[in-house]
Amino acid sequence: MRTRDASDRILLASIEEAREMDRLTIETFGLPGELLMEMAGIGTSQIIEALYGSGAGRVAILCGSGNNAGDGYVVARHLLGNGWDVMVLSLRAPEQLEGETRLNHQRFIECGGDVRVQTKKVTGRARNRIKHADIIVDALFGIGLSRPIEGVAQELIDLANAATHGTRVAVDIPSGVDANSGCIRGAAFIAEHTVTYGLEKPGLFLGKGGEHAGRVHRVDIGIPNHVLEQVGTRLGRCDERAAVRRLPRRDSLGHKGTYGHVGIVGGFTGKEGAAVLAAKGAIHGAAGLVTWIGCDGFESVQRPPELMTRSWKRDGLESRANVFVIGPGLGTSDPAKQVLKDALGADTDCVLDADALNLLAEDSSILKRENTVLTPHPAEAARLLGGSTKSVIEDPLTAAITLAKTYRATVLLKGAQSIVADQNGICTLVREGDATLSTAGTGDVLAGLVGAYLAQGLTPTDAAILGAFVHGRAGTMMGAHTLQRGISASDIAEFIPKVVTQLSLAWTA
Repeated sequence: MRTRDASDRILLASIEEAREMDRLTIETFGLPGELLMEMAGIGTSQIIEALYGSGAGRVAILCGSGNNAGDGYVVARHLLGNGWDVMVLSLRAPEQLEGETRLNHQRFIECGGDVRVQTKKVTGRARNRIKHADIIVDALFGIGLSRPIEGVAQELIDLANAATHGTRVAVDIPSGVDANSGCIRGAAFIAEHTVTYGLEKPGLFLGKGGEHAGRVHRVDIGIPNHVLEQVGTRLGRCDERAAVRRLPRRDSLGHKGTYGHVGIVGGFTGKEGAAVLAAKGAIHGAAGLVTWIGCDGFESVQRPPELMTRSWKRDGLESRANVFVIGPGLGTSDPAKQVLKDALGADTDCVLDADALNLLAEDSSILKRENTVLTPHPAEAARLLGGSTKSVIEDPLTAAITLAKTYRATVLLKGAQSIVADQNGICTLVREGDATLSTAGTGDVLAGLVGAYLAQGLTPTDAAILGAFVHGRAGTMMGAHTLQRGISASDIAEFIPKVVTQLSLAWTA
């Protein structure tokens, strides 16, 4: 099964897309669900054995009643056959199981398998098995769970999470994790490894879902490429290979005019530093020319000697710029509102950040053009949507898609896992960066970096994806040597060329 698109993004499948792919594979391609389940279970057991060796010890497999449980019974049968001591702890009696799940339960029993049904409470023997198991497998609930887990299932999950001896492995998605948003509602299995089927799920990388999934492994269960193409998927994620694919090429005969001119519109009185940080992002992102367009005050802050300045009050905007990065240190005064309107009215690509987004939230009619890049954090996104920050954090995919469609823009929703969405609903997850970036000014640097890539000819979407990846990787690499503390936004900007060099050397050697 193909796992990357034409732009080298790793493809992801939402709950709805994954179900439709399974349905079409079974109903129109003729592969039975029993075979898909067998391939899923075999693949999971092989990954477990590759990690921990064959016949290495005791296994506790937690099973519910749906297809996820069926996968668990296949895992149980194959591990048992390879010499593991396997016990299945089931939420349902055999007569309550249906279809392929019941069939694989019977096969496991026929092979000498041990199933202990836990209906009203978790027995002492089950507690002991979980406590002393070398491997604990979560096959309780699949990708479709939409309610909080409670009762015996919650007790099993709590016992598994509290176990200090065994390694926890989730089947397809950790139980309790929303496969689309990564949101946790109540109890959720905390896996060290998750084995997912077909395509990876976005919830394995978003929000708390990423913390609960651990290391993600993918098993190909035989879904044909033409089924993937028929269903389509609007989701993907960017890794090193996809990032390198987007790096602007350098022309051996190029000059400073070849690589674009970025105008930083902002840094009004009292906030000059924000504009300088955005300019550093653009400079270290390899823009050919960078001009700070502000309201004087240029001498009040130390700035790179490469950075040109221009007074908007006296001279207006920079007509030579092919990209405006608007918002860092802009403020929300009447002059700020006017310069934003002037910049949006020019025939120039734009990146809107910080105060420009707050002004846009007050009056969305000022954005009359398409293909602008918006770079909100969750609170700014909530203001733009007229909703709550909590709702954006809980479902960032929906928030990013809605923003992109509403404002006919490319949206880079910043966070621990950034999301880039275009106005067609195509989303890319960028899982780079850590707490190192949790310091003032890093968002300004990112806006300038995105502007630099846009100025060098990348599409708004590719500029946002690459900017988020390189910026996040710079933070991670620097934080690795400082316990994620004490790194400034300027440090991040200056490290950008090293990240680009590392990526280039790694993928062109």
